[in-house]
This record gives sequence, structure tokens and C-alpha cells, in this order.
Amino acid sequence: MSNLLALLTRAFDFLLGPFESLPPLLTVVVFSCLAGAGLLLVFRFTSDQKGIRRVKDRMAAHLLELRLFQDHPGVMLRAQGRLLRATLRYSGYSLKPLAVMLVPVTVFLVQLDARLGWLPPKPQEPILLKARFNRVVPLDQVSLVLPDGLVLTAPPVRLPAEKEAVWQLKAERAGFFMVQVSVAGTSFPKQITVATRPARVSPARGRAGFWQEFLHPGEPPLPEDAPLASVEVNHRRRRFGLGPFKPDWLVVFFVVSLVSGFALKGVLRTEV
Repeated sequence: MSNLLALLTRAFDFLLGPFESLPPLLTVVVFSCLAGAGLLLVFRFTSDQKGIRRVKDRMAAHLLELRLFQDHPGVMLRAQGRLLRATLRYSGYSLKPLAVMLVPVTVFLVQLDARLGWLPPKPQEPILLKARFNRVVPLDQVSLVLPDGLVLTAPPVRLPAEKEAVWQLKAERAGFFMVQVSVAGTSFPKQITVATRPARVSPARGRAGFWQEFLHPGEPPLPEDAPLASVEVNHRRRRFGLGPFKPDWLVVFFVVSLVSGFALKGVLRTEV
């Protein structure tokens, strides 16, 4: 599974590489429109389009029935029951397409989030690196080895009660850096991305497990027997300034993909 996830990450690096020079909002809009069109096509070819068309006609007829017979409680009650059954049938037609789309859409969103969801620190900006331990470790056995281009800007803060150690760093230039958290002579690398434009970042490296590898692509998990529970970098979430609103990129993605999907359903001849 680790090899498959690493292959997916490299594939998305290749796919998204040409978009790194574009404004992040434009990149989100482009991929939202592509996703809206792609999901619409998947829905078309995996759903019963004739059945959806029939049940939508029935729902429209039952709604008209409710409007025409407002003064006949018995007729309205039966029409409401038929409308409810038609609505449930309509929802049932969506289950197969949703099941088909669930896994690829989740992979797509996780990979995009690693590149567009977080703000990498810029050169000279403060960086906080936090190591969490899963057991009590003598603090004199914990140290940090920095590569060229990263410097320590304050003495490390060690919190024995919380089983944590925190270092404040800064980068002298943009790039991909690999720091080494050393515990009792064993080193555990952690990648830090410093950039002035969108780039894939890894906010945390945690213990071995499927969800850890899936949700944090780009770095292998920590060994199961490691004294570290996680190593984290204080990346901030990316938010777009849209007038008085500052939505997360996921909100923009879902809104634009839905709008583009409904706008294209006639062109792509898809009943939804």
C-alpha cells in the first residue's frame, strides 16, 4: 500500500507541476471545473439515466398534484406519500455513482489539499517544529540536526509533562529541507518545505498506519517502535480573500464544481 500511495503522490506531482506558477485561486477554479465535468460524466455512465428521468417526471407530477388539490386532504396525503416514495427512489439511483466516485474523489482531494490547503513558510519566516513522544524520553537524549539553509532562532523548549519538544527555526532560502530529530542516537527525518508559491507540504509525520500515509502523502510513516508519536510543522491553512469572506480552498472547490456540473449537465446530456 505504501508503494501505491507513493506512486499516486508522484503522479500528482507531475500533474500539478505546471500549475505551481499560477495563482492558487485560479488553480482551484480550473480543477474544480474539471472535476465538475468529470464527475458529471461518471454519473452519466454509471447511473440509470432513463430511470432518473422517469422518477423526476413523477416527482414533478406529484408536486403539481399537491398544488391542484390543496382543498382535498385525502388526495394531498396520498400525493405526499407518492412523492416521498419517488424521492427515495430518486436518491437510490444516486447510490451507485456515489459509490464509484467516493474513492477517486477522496484521493484527489487529499492530494490537492497537500498542495493547495497549506501555506508553506517563506524564507525568513518563523517555523515551529514540534516532536511528540509516545513515552517518557530523557530530554538530554533529544536533539535536532539541521541541514544547510535552516537555522535555529531560539533555544529549544522541552515540555516533559506533555512529552513534547519544540524548536523555532527559519529558512535562509526557499527549498525542500530534511531535518533530523535524534532520539537516543536514532535519527528520524522530517521534511520542511519553504516556498513563495504553492508547493506540496507535509504538516505532520506520524506513526505507521493506513490513514497516516493516506492523509499525509509524500512522507513515509514513523516506525511502529519509534519513541516518537509524531513530528509536526506549524503550517497555516490557506484561505482566499473573497470580499468579506475568507473560505478554505475546499469550500471554493465544492461550490465551483457544483456550479460547473449543473451548468454542463445539458451540454453533457446528463440527468441528475
